[in-house]
Amino acid sequence: MSLTEKFAAGVLIEKLPDSWSDYKNNLKHKQKNFTIEEIATHILIEDSNRKESAKARMTALKANLVQSSSNNRKRYENKSQGYKPKNSNLKRKKGSCFVCEKPCHHASLCRYRA
Repeated sequence: MSLTEKFAAGVLIEKLPDSWSDYKNNLKHKQKNFTIEEIATHILIEDSNRKESAKARMTALKANLVQSSSNNRKRYENKSQGYKPKNSNLKRKKGSCFVCEKPCHHASLCRYRA
């Protein structure tokens, strides 16, 4: 059983993968009736173009890759492990609360504050 060229070209277009749906629609809506050789060359060209653009996207993704250094990790590890400042002789304010006049706290922490 022999098939016409138009039918065979249509079958080739329909057998393209789902990711090529935009390209399939483009080929279907063209007024020109393609031969099998023309369809094959169109598909090969489109495939090579898609591979080139995929490589370009991958190189662009690799170019924006940022790797953190071990110095940054060391800098932030101390804070998560209950970091205490090196100078333990910090000067504390001496005095008493201005609201209730008790020496154990300051006015900002007073519970009698209105």
